[in-house]
Amino acid sequence: GACGMGQVDCFEDSNCRRCTRMLLVELPLSSVLTKSAVLASVPCMATRQSLLKGLASCLSFPFCSFFKTRCNSDEPCSDCWGLVRGNEGAAAATRCSNGVAATKLDSVMAYCYESNPSACDYWQVRCDGAPGCSACFEAIQ
Repeated sequence: GACGMGQVDCFEDSNCRRCTRMLLVELPLSSVLTKSAVLASVPCMATRQSLLKGLASCLSFPFCSFFKTRCNSDEPCSDCWGLVRGNEGAAAATRCSNGVAATKLDSVMAYCYESNPSACDYWQVRCDGAPGCSACFEAIQ
């Protein structure tokens, strides 16, 4: 299934393999490692988002925490995430509408929408008339 393929793809990538090993094997056994430290580590930050998303169907990977960590390490994304947290989802979508910051923020918005009252405002602006709009809304269903 999709899970098996995702695991194979991740295992073939040294960063993805190291990141998931730290999270799933080393973190539970360690008294000093913290989840946020692992998520902010070089292997996790260097792993392509598509590889991690390929694991979504089979791992209890902390996607929301991870994508927040990744966004917060990027100043434009971090600024826009601040707007979202202040219930300014529409303003965030306008400010972070393209480039790396937009990609990172989209991931946060797709995986952290449950505790996020301005997620719908964000997606309404982000998707306005865009061809990928339906996919966008499916992310928060």
